Amino acid sequence: MLLPEIVRLTQKHRSQAIAVLVEAFNDYPAMRECFLHHAADEQEYQRWLSLFMGLIFDEPFYLDGPLVGIVKNETLVAVMCCWKPGMNLDEKTWPEQLQQTYATWVNAVGEEGIRKLELYTETSDQHQPSEPHYFVDCICVLDNHRGNGYAKTLLQYCCYLSNSDPGSNGVALETEAATNVEFYRQLGYELKAESNIEGMQCWHFFKPND
Repeated sequence: MLLPEIVRLTQKHRSQAIAVLVEAFNDYPAMRECFLHHAADEQEYQRWLSLFMGLIFDEPFYLDGPLVGIVKNETLVAVMCCWKPGMNLDEKTWPEQLQQTYATWVNAVGEEGIRKLELYTETSDQHQPSEPHYFVDCICVLDNHRGNGYAKTLLQYCCYLSNSDPGSNGVALETEAATNVEFYRQLGYELKAESNIEGMQCWHFFKPND
């Protein structure tokens, strides 16, 4: 069941969720490295980022993954998109709406941006736990709502889902921001590996079920 503070996100939340994701990830190392360096200008980078965050939202929505957020005063202030064991990772068999989102993004982004992101994904996959698990694809909070414990609440909910799922052994996540490393450690996540993706540092974490 959902915690009182958390709502399950639907298509009516999509535009708000994308705005939250874009604000949170605008200066994030992975996004800047994969997209900004290959965009013609800041405006094109913002367009690519919005399209990509639409894909990040649509994947769990259409594939029945955990897609939740926190709403305060009718405003979506925090978003978490997750993958769960058994989700369909084969793009060729995705629902038509999701394939359209993916194709729109691929057609907009240049080859080098796609190559960089695919390299990032391959490296991430190499450091995923071998046992079935939930994976936090992204979690973010609007700048002016940080410090209220929303990220912690959402991560606790993901751990609750994993603990309640007999087919999952824990929760994995990763970050390219050094400032997040201690935060995840304080929440009980163990640093399992570090990687360097063409100069971009990445930390890979896992928290087993209780």
